[in-house]
Amino acid sequence: MFEFLSSSYRRPLCRSLLLGVSALALIAASPGLLADEEELPEGWKVLIRAGQMHGMNGIYFGPEDQLYIASVWGREIAKVDPSNGKILERLGPAQGVEAPDDLFVLEDGTIYHTAITSGDVIRISPDGDVKRQFVGVGVNPITFSDDGRLFVARDFFGDGLYELDPDLDDPPRRIIAGNLGWMNGMDWGPDGRLYGPIISQGLIASLDVDSCDETFDPWNDCDMELVADGFAFIAAVKFDSKGQLHAVSGQNVWRVDTATGSKYLVAQVRSSLDNLAFDSEDRLFVSNFDEGILWYIRPHDGPKEIIPGAMIAPGGVAVVLLEDGGDTKETLLIGDVFRLRHYTGWSGLELAEIGSGLSYHFTVASDGQQLVTSNWAQNLVSFIDLETMQIVDVDNTFSVPVNAIPFAGDTIVAELGTGKVVRRSDHLALATGLYAPTGLAGNDEDLFVADWATGVVWQLIDDGEILEPRRFIAAGLSLPEGMAFDVDGTLLVVETGARKLSRIDLENGGTVTEVLGGLEVGLSALPNAAPTFTFSDVAVSESGTIYVTGDRGNVVYRYKAEED
Repeated sequence: MFEFLSSSYRRPLCRSLLLGVSALALIAASPGLLADEEELPEGWKVLIRAGQMHGMNGIYFGPEDQLYIASVWGREIAKVDPSNGKILERLGPAQGVEAPDDLFVLEDGTIYHTAITSGDVIRISPDGDVKRQFVGVGVNPITFSDDGRLFVARDFFGDGLYELDPDLDDPPRRIIAGNLGWMNGMDWGPDGRLYGPIISQGLIASLDVDSCDETFDPWNDCDMELVADGFAFIAAVKFDSKGQLHAVSGQNVWRVDTATGSKYLVAQVRSSLDNLAFDSEDRLFVSNFDEGILWYIRPHDGPKEIIPGAMIAPGGVAVVLLEDGGDTKETLLIGDVFRLRHYTGWSGLELAEIGSGLSYHFTVASDGQQLVTSNWAQNLVSFIDLETMQIVDVDNTFSVPVNAIPFAGDTIVAELGTGKVVRRSDHLALATGLYAPTGLAGNDEDLFVADWATGVVWQLIDDGEILEPRRFIAAGLSLPEGMAFDVDGTLLVVETGARKLSRIDLENGGTVTEVLGGLEVGLSALPNAAPTFTFSDVAVSESGTIYVTGDRGNVVYRYKAEED
């Protein structure tokens, strides 16, 4: 299961994505420059080191009971030892993996997976040969029949069911052309029928795949039967070796009687279950997409976390002062794709999980009273009250907002879809003609923007006056994203292409110097996503403490001149 692109987002973004292709290639080709904690300069530390993966989606047991885990957000397939959660191997774009939502592994080790955001079905042979076939954006579940026939379906960005040539040579056969209702994680039943959950209807259906072709009315034109219903967001089904059907929906793991439709609760875990898999001894494992948790569902002792959950892709960060036991302390609010997380600034302890209901807040900024967040995936700028942590206002009038900050009693938004920086109150364009406006930084009277594609930083407002034309500040930055003013008035910039934090001296001709290198930033974007993706950010507290989020490594760095 995976969902993030709205139709209002996909149309305006095409132009901007094309402009960022060469830069994205640069990220993918960049060597890993991981900053070991022991090698960090004085005053710097890794405050938070979170999850092993960027979320988990489809899971499947391959040869020798090795578990394969797909991660859409991480653009990878991990081979895992299910006994201890140790990651044995990672396959990424360099090996042919792209946005994998579900997968199937043959006995010879051949991996098939669906790339939901590009629309491809991809086959990776044991010798490393890669072959792909386009089906349609939203291609998601994948399974083989017992006699070697290959089937996929589309969700969220499309609908329908397809049979594919396992060699990916012949064109796909479209069995159901629409009105299926998003069939997700499927499995082949012992009765020779295809079983799958229908997300939009909260039910499980079975189908004779040879009973219809190219239909838009599957319940009338196909031999399609209701198996069970009454599920809340059902994501996947699988059979064990005894022919017993199991399903995951929300936080529940079910066993379903295919003859009567009765369902029995097997286990209850944290929400956001995505998929399930049985090993050769019928041990059941389930995956979680928004925290990257892998559970072993023990028959008698309850669920056991094999890979624990944590932050999966830290993005925008804001430092706020909140009351804690009568004291006012620095607190970090971090956008983590599907959650807005809340940490202490002094220890990195997670204070509260502020909500699976607060999803897709890629950048986070604060004026002390409320948070301003941006969400390019759904074309939203949101305003969250700091006391209640409830959304109090939402604005969907921007074109692919990749950043938003409070400024001079207003809100400034960087629009990727138009190449503009605009003011919310009247949509006045403070800058036009930018290739990919991303980083924004403002104090009481001055406003700056970084262009991700060109590596140029511009000043847009000086002493409260809009600059026409805008003022050149610095160039040569590599894929700049988050920006913030340091307490000395210099400008800090996260260069995701160079994996470093840099400083721009505004009083010395825009001189750029490195502050900290080897950062685990710059998680490369999925196809059809904003090039900034989860957004690597920097924030500075009133005390001068610097915080940097590293989405690539699931880390948060902190600089403090004197230790706590």
